[in-house]
Amino acid sequence: MTDHDLSRRAAKLVAQVQEVAKGALPAGEQVLVAVRVNREGAVAATAAGAIGGAAGAVVAGKILEASGAEGEHADLFSDLQMALGLTDRSVVVTSRSSLSGKPKAFRGAIPLEHVEGVTHEPGRMGDELHLRLRSGTEVTFSCVKVDPGEVFAQALTERLGRS
Repeated sequence: MTDHDLSRRAAKLVAQVQEVAKGALPAGEQVLVAVRVNREGAVAATAAGAIGGAAGAVVAGKILEASGAEGEHADLFSDLQMALGLTDRSVVVTSRSSLSGKPKAFRGAIPLEHVEGVTHEPGRMGDELHLRLRSGTEVTFSCVKVDPGEVFAQALTERLGRS
């Protein structure tokens, strides 16, 4: 399924994203690697909204507004918790359950020709991925700590180099 060495957990996530996206992807298109992500600021925004009442809601809104994406494909990044999958042709975006963390709904696929690049930054509480689209949209994600953020970024960079 993939040319990247994935742990059992990572391979399971690939299968889950593939299952959620199966009706939307062209026949034979396979998810090669996947990563669970949170929008930048999502953890702080959720916490602020949960404990801060009306004032917390305002703070939560400002945090998410600051990390918001604008431009083409921006609507795909409206969920706070997502899973991103990579195929040979696109980046697949799914929402994911806040309780189980499993991918739950297909949001869309961004053709690789619309992707300018990705940057990976290791972190203690989870890696950061910075996705840049040719439209000017830039979105920062925090990876779930146990997911292969670096592998995802490397695989995406490799595929962008081929196109």
